[in-house]
Amino acid sequence: MGELTPAKKALIALFVIVVGGTLGAELDEQDRMHAQTAASDALENAEEGESVSWANPESGNEGSYTPTETYKTSEGLTCREFSQTVEVDGEEEETQGTACKQPDGTWHIVG
Repeated sequence: MGELTPAKKALIALFVIVVGGTLGAELDEQDRMHAQTAASDALENAEEGESVSWANPESGNEGSYTPTETYKTSEGLTCREFSQTVEVDGEEEETQGTACKQPDGTWHIVG
C-alpha cells in the first residue's frame, strides 16, 4: 500500500466531505477520488468564493467545493467554511461544512 504521506492523509481525512448529503452516498470510487482531490485543492489553495470543480466523464457525476470563510481558532488552527455541490444523474445538492487544518497538515471536518 505504501507510506501514508501527508497528502494521502489529507485525502483520507476529506473522505467524509464527499459522502455527506443524500447524493454523496451515490458516488462511486472514481467520483470520490475526483471529489477528494478537488476538496483538498479548494481547502489548501482556493481564495474565498473561488470554486474548485470536479467531474467524472465515465459516470457523468460532478461537483465543486467553494471556501466561503477562513479564520483562526483560539488554538491557532486555520479553519475554512465551505459549500459543496454534487450533481448525480442531473439532480444537484448543496451542503455546507467547516474543516480545520490540524498541526500534521491534514484537514478535519468539524461541522
